[in-house]
Amino acid sequence: AAPVPKTGRGGSRRRSSALANPLIELLTRVEQMLGTLPEDVPTMDRTETSLKDPLWRCFDREMGHGKSLLSKVRADLSLLRGACEGSAKTTNEIRQLISDMNTDAVPKQWRAYAVHDTITVTEWIADFKRRLDQLQELCICANLQKYVLWFGGLFFPEAFLTATRQAIAQRKQVSLEELHLGVYVGSAEQDSDSFAVKGLTMEGATWEPKSVDGQLATTDELFVALPQTQLKWLHRDSPECKATADFLKVPVYLNTCRNLLITAFNLRQAKGLPDSTWIQRSVCLTLW
Repeated sequence: AAPVPKTGRGGSRRRSSALANPLIELLTRVEQMLGTLPEDVPTMDRTETSLKDPLWRCFDREMGHGKSLLSKVRADLSLLRGACEGSAKTTNEIRQLISDMNTDAVPKQWRAYAVHDTITVTEWIADFKRRLDQLQELCICANLQKYVLWFGGLFFPEAFLTATRQAIAQRKQVSLEELHLGVYVGSAEQDSDSFAVKGLTMEGATWEPKSVDGQLATTDELFVALPQTQLKWLHRDSPECKATADFLKVPVYLNTCRNLLITAFNLRQAKGLPDSTWIQRSVCLTLW
């Protein structure tokens, strides 16, 4: 019989080694995760003027939270890499991290913001990277109000709504209670009182842009991605605000789990359909 080539025996030994030591495969995953994430999160310039800006303070808190969480995630992944390479002592903490990675579960200490219940650690890393990318863009943005924001990509989206309301109230010298939120789906026109957001999804209905300002319409689709939307704070006595009095109040949830209500949008509905139609269809919006 012909002798077995040495390269074949070497390849067999390498495959046997990988099977005998599952940490080799885990090491590859850990290095990919570390390569995906940035080294750090930048911080915005802090000035006397910026500190008085509610919107700046909101994004500054977001960056601080992202920076802290990124530091923790990278530290944990570095510990894992050391354990896989054999240069770090295996502790209970590392054993738990190994277990989480092998089951594709998000480590408990990484869940520092609300996410979908069924998200895997692979999906979580990709999502976290997108959030950090947005923070990096905000850091160099010359006009924070003009930035088209991925609303669901904020760690604390409720705080953004509060900050925008405070900013307009401060500029117009009115109380927060005097301002009501106007929502303009599909509008690309942005003025000094509006804020552009993207990434919204509608469940149980669709948005029909054919009318002058658009309206809710029925659909057989379960989910419909909405175009860029303008959020505008209106004075309660303004004609623009009063025109929304008979609009449908649609709940806005963080994600499809519907376990975290963010706010409610007043949206124009198609004429001739009672409110019960939309309630029966469980119409809502999700940010993420």
